[in-house]
Amino acid sequence: MPLLQGRFDNRILMMLPAVNKACSPRSMIGKALEPAGVQTQFTLQLDTTGNWKVVGIAQVFPSLNRDELSRLNVELDKKYGKYSIHSTNKVSHYAYVFNPNLAKPYFVLTQPLPDEKALERYKHNCA
Repeated sequence: MPLLQGRFDNRILMMLPAVNKACSPRSMIGKALEPAGVQTQFTLQLDTTGNWKVVGIAQVFPSLNRDELSRLNVELDKKYGKYSIHSTNKVSHYAYVFNPNLAKPYFVLTQPLPDEKALERYKHNCA
C-alpha cells in the first residue's frame, strides 16, 4: 500500500529489490532521520524499463554555528562539487546546491526529469 501511495520509509526501501517491475506510481519520496538529527529525503523514480532509480537526495541538518557550517560546506563540496549548479565544469545530469542557512542548512542533489522520448518509452513499456 505505501508504494501505491507514493511514499516509503526504511522498511519499504529494504523491500524494493523484490519489486521486479512497476508502472505506477511514477515516483516516490521517502524520508529517514539519522541519529545525528540529519533528515534525509530520497526521491525514487521509475526509469523507462520500469526499474526504480534514485533521482534526488536532499538533507536538512540541525542548526550549526559558523565554523561547523563552514566545515560542512567544505565536506559537501568535496563530495558533490563536480555537480554544483555554479560549476563551469559541471559533470553529468545531476545538479547540486548547498544552502548554508544557520538555522536549517540543507543540500540537494537531483537529476532532471526525463525528456519526452524517455517518457514515451516508459508509457510504451507500461502499456
